Amino acid sequence: MAGGGKTLKIQLMLEKCTEGHESNGTPTPADNNESGKSRKEVFYKGDGARFDLDTTIKFNINGTYELSIIFRPVVRIERMEIMGDVKTPSEKSRDLESVTYVAYFDTKAKQNSKNGKRDKIHIFLDLGEYGPLNFDLQAKYYREKDNHAVWGNQLHHIDLEAFCSGGEVKISKMLFW
Repeated sequence: MAGGGKTLKIQLMLEKCTEGHESNGTPTPADNNESGKSRKEVFYKGDGARFDLDTTIKFNINGTYELSIIFRPVVRIERMEIMGDVKTPSEKSRDLESVTYVAYFDTKAKQNSKNGKRDKIHIFLDLGEYGPLNFDLQAKYYREKDNHAVWGNQLHHIDLEAFCSGGEVKISKMLFW
């Protein structure tokens, strides 16, 4: 089997889209601006063992976010779901060793998180011959002007290491940078 006993290196990057997106999350020309003017950083904090996961990503309610996923080696995404919504990732770049996909999701249906509560962002990726990959990110949602949304560390990327065996893909390591 082509996907058996293989290690995948996966890197996730999140950015908030502050303008240039249609309501369905489709990028418009303003969003593809290389200057970064239409982007906003995302922050995270370590929570220790207080919740199911030890790291929380901070999101604004009523926002649209860009998720970039880099795979090493090259992997094809057959199907993608973020929080139960089917997404169509677009291939942003590819070389002999890696491929980058981009997809968008929004937090328009989310409510401001209560103190001491965390939500899950479930991500499902059907990686074809490698198998399905399911994992959660822990989230807390804030109103747009809430200063707590930017407390903590700026999220540059999340490194995942996954092992493919027996038609399944399992995360063995997750590091926030």
